[in-house]
Amino acid sequence: MSIVAKVREKSPISKWFTERNNPAVEGIIRQANQQLNNYPMSPKQSAHRGLIKAVAVYGFLKHLAYINSNSNWLNKTYAYKYLCKQTNCEITDKPTETIHNEAIDCLINAALDISYRNCREHDFLNSFIQSWKRKEEPSFNNKWHKEWEQTISEAEEIIGNIARCWQTVNKNSYCSPIPNPTFELSGQIGGAQADIIVDNILVSLVADTHLTKIKFQEAIAYLLLDSNNKYNLNQIAWLFPLRQTSIVINVDKIFRDINNTRVQFKQIIDENYPSDEFDDEIDLFQYADKYC
Repeated sequence: MSIVAKVREKSPISKWFTERNNPAVEGIIRQANQQLNNYPMSPKQSAHRGLIKAVAVYGFLKHLAYINSNSNWLNKTYAYKYLCKQTNCEITDKPTETIHNEAIDCLINAALDISYRNCREHDFLNSFIQSWKRKEEPSFNNKWHKEWEQTISEAEEIIGNIARCWQTVNKNSYCSPIPNPTFELSGQIGGAQADIIVDNILVSLVADTHLTKIKFQEAIAYLLLDSNNKYNLNQIAWLFPLRQTSIVINVDKIFRDINNTRVQFKQIIDENYPSDEFDDEIDLFQYADKYC
């Protein structure tokens, strides 16, 4: 199981968080949701939560690439790796004229990423892979449009709000993103990858309308898994495209002494997850519907 599953389900890690729950944490989450309630809420509830979450991540990566004038950003993604493996084709980032086309592109990249993690082709790609292998443009019938119409509409809304969300966090023109970052203890627990790190900010894309305790704990777990302080993280930012805003919290507001807490957390990891139990840092459950 990945860190996402370990935080949500019964495990030594979820037990560790339960034992350290306190009114201050509840207050941070409550205050964040009070802030979110000041913004309009989308009524949409996706049937493909994991896919939509991945769309948000790829939409954000593309937005950052546009800011940085980086046309090769896809080369570092799992979407790129999966497509090259399956079709010997290279995926390229091309300009799109409409939000609809942008949403389709992000859905494709999201589905390719999930396929790479699961070693199984995502259903959304059924009309694409074979066409790409034949060097043809994909064709879509009415059945395909009907099946994915709602998901495409949700992706359009997510993509349309990404830039506005990030503007509330960082107004700098240039930034340095790290997609799918892993941490010092990631491999030891069977996979732990955050969404993105931008400069010294741990960024989580939330395809929902509220900050839950689980989402909060997942971000805290990533901070603590960074036991050697590789990324020197000083803020957590949750981006809420369905609210068109974000929640940003300074790390020093959460921890009195993060280094000491990291030592305690590492002790729990070492005691319960032998270092030779796993050897893969890829988070297979990062975009699983049940965990998004």
